[in-house]
Amino acid sequence: MYSYLRTITLLTSALVSSVAVGELTLRESDAIVANAHPAVMRSIVSRIGHPDSQGLIGRNRQWGKLHSVRFQYGAGRALRFGSVTNDANIERLAIQAIQAGLDAVSSDGVIPATLPAHLADQYDVGPSDQASAAAFFLSDVCVAFALTGASPGQRMTIRSAAEWLAGNHRRLMVKDRRAPNRLLIDAVAFLGCARLLEDTELAMLADPFIDAALKFAQPDGVFLEAGGSDTSYQAVSLVAISDLLNLGYDGEYAASLRLAYRRGVDWLRDRVQSDGQLDSSGNTRTCANEAFLGKTKLVDVREVARALAYAEANLDTKFARFPSFIEWVSNARDPCH
Repeated sequence: MYSYLRTITLLTSALVSSVAVGELTLRESDAIVANAHPAVMRSIVSRIGHPDSQGLIGRNRQWGKLHSVRFQYGAGRALRFGSVTNDANIERLAIQAIQAGLDAVSSDGVIPATLPAHLADQYDVGPSDQASAAAFFLSDVCVAFALTGASPGQRMTIRSAAEWLAGNHRRLMVKDRRAPNRLLIDAVAFLGCARLLEDTELAMLADPFIDAALKFAQPDGVFLEAGGSDTSYQAVSLVAISDLLNLGYDGEYAASLRLAYRRGVDWLRDRVQSDGQLDSSGNTRTCANEAFLGKTKLVDVREVARALAYAEANLDTKFARFPSFIEWVSNARDPCH
């Protein structure tokens, strides 16, 4: 009897421990990560580069026109880093890139999503792609402005875009129903904008996307992508969950989300070998011949680094292999091996 009761007690304690995570605020978690890994995080956020005279970054800059706010993604992340480190230059560049995206939003909140002529004949871009682009952009921008604050004009534009996205939430759900990482990003978009705009109705829209994403969460920690595990998209999901928890998500699925987060972190940590190399040999999407705009997808090792760094902050524990992982990232020629 004692053995049985002790087993039950241990299992109960483990469950309580598993869900008692994510109590940091957004600013606290960003500051902890920036201070713990300053060089790594600065390198990651600096990848947005210097916006051109139009504020364009990434593919938009490459193409010479803002085709999609999806490709301004990352500017919000840079603004967050600049804010907690008091780096005025990074903040300035990030706001320039964010504003370029906001300036492209129409008066009724519609966000552009097009492709240049040399790609437009190969790929159809429809309303669901617009919704997806909007979710990516708003998940990045709204979270950043929830941390730093936004001007009245920026808030007005974001409200229009968020309300447009809310009106297309069913289309967004259909578009992203098979990808938990995207479902979680969608949830971040709604919750982040809700926190910025103090809008409880927007916050409620995060719940169905979190619920849908959690259906892909396995007991071993994997968020199923294309029927299996993927180190890159696992990291994307974990970073999105970190944002949800640090934004103070306390909805119906909070306990399940925290448990899935801890399990997911454990799974990803186990993929880092003793020499720091990331084992992505079983990936089902990246390093597995899946392509985006004609380019084969590789593991985003920087997103893996962010996932592990934020896990350290949220779980209040150090990952012993993190330094060797970062060294491997710096020297690896092929992230797939």
